[in-house]
Amino acid sequence: MPRHGRWAWCCAGGAGILEAFPDFARWGREDRLDEASKTGATLLLTTSTLCLRNLTASNKNSSSPQIQGLLEFVAQTLRL
Repeated sequence: MPRHGRWAWCCAGGAGILEAFPDFARWGREDRLDEASKTGATLLLTTSTLCLRNLTASNKNSSSPQIQGLLEFVAQTLRL
């Protein structure tokens, strides 16, 4: 993704943003999902449950990557 590492943007799912500013949270998640889909990624991993909640709240379209928590991904990979 073009904005990554120290330049990454928040998905706007934490710090009460989703509850206090739902329109901003929707914009944040849609912007990040659009950026992720433009990379051609089929899977977007997160370590944050707040990001997972916000990112999965989006209306999924065919170009959006699947969103999954890192621990769930590891567990599936190890077949736990």
